[in-house]
Amino acid sequence: MANPRVKMKNAKIILGSSSMARRKILAEMGYDFTIMTADIDEKSIRKEKPEDLVVALAEAKADALISRLGIAGHKEENARPTLLITADTVVVYEGTIREKPSSKEEARHFVKGYSGGCAIVVGSVVVTNLTTGIKKRGWDRSEVYFHDIPDEAIDKLVDEGVTLNVAGGLMLEHPLTAPFVDTVIGTSDSVMGLSKSLTQKSINFVRDIRDPEHPYSLEQLSVLSEESITVDEKLGRILISFTPTIQHCSMATVIGLCLRVKLKDCFPPHFKVDIKVAPGSHADEAAVNKQLNDKERIVAAMENPNLRHLVDECLHSSEL
Repeated sequence: MANPRVKMKNAKIILGSSSMARRKILAEMGYDFTIMTADIDEKSIRKEKPEDLVVALAEAKADALISRLGIAGHKEENARPTLLITADTVVVYEGTIREKPSSKEEARHFVKGYSGGCAIVVGSVVVTNLTTGIKKRGWDRSEVYFHDIPDEAIDKLVDEGVTLNVAGGLMLEHPLTAPFVDTVIGTSDSVMGLSKSLTQKSINFVRDIRDPEHPYSLEQLSVLSEESITVDEKLGRILISFTPTIQHCSMATVIGLCLRVKLKDCFPPHFKVDIKVAPGSHADEAAVNKQLNDKERIVAAMENPNLRHLVDECLHSSEL
């Protein structure tokens, strides 16, 4: 199922990669973005575990670009939020980590090994807010099982030279490779170099909204969790259930307003948003839920300058 075409109204997005596959994936997600590439010595960064390696490489790319952007003056106070997305991918074959092939001979060896076998793809995504410097990071893995790949198909693929630019020489989407893919356990976008799920999760800052009464995020206080947020892309519906810190929390409606304002900035207008307190978590549960989903009350509340200022403070301090 495709992700919704999310429009980040107040943020500029930079993709720190020259990969055509990553550009395509991010465009499919509905983001407008610019491109920058990081010049780092990837071979100088070594980790034993593939998960640690891909995260370290993505962070190194981010650090290199942050250094360049910092020199260019892209961290002005009160500047428009700018999000930098970097990623890295490796292939694990029979317990060995494979990065980009160093030659056509190595690429041919790599691809031939996948014939009738399985390749594990481990990928990372790091999203950095260049205004605050805060980073979100994650990794995932997918398994790709292949039918037997004829030698002539391998030769044509390698002769094109494209396999030299991808981890393990593996190009899931290439016309010469695709017919011989048996099964993918995971997602094709992750195999291609940019997990939509990880990227969207990193850019979705809802759980990091600061609590109105405490210097902590809603997630840190267990007011929100990943399990309490449901996005149904097909129906265009978002359901959030949050748990106030106390039964008589006077800020429950403020928390709900923060969530609604943030979601308005992150999702297209056709999405229907339902926000409720978790069953049994608030003494005035029914009344609070009614307020949180009453359009007229919401509009009136946001016209109150003091309340609007409080909401803005909670959102501003929590941006990724």
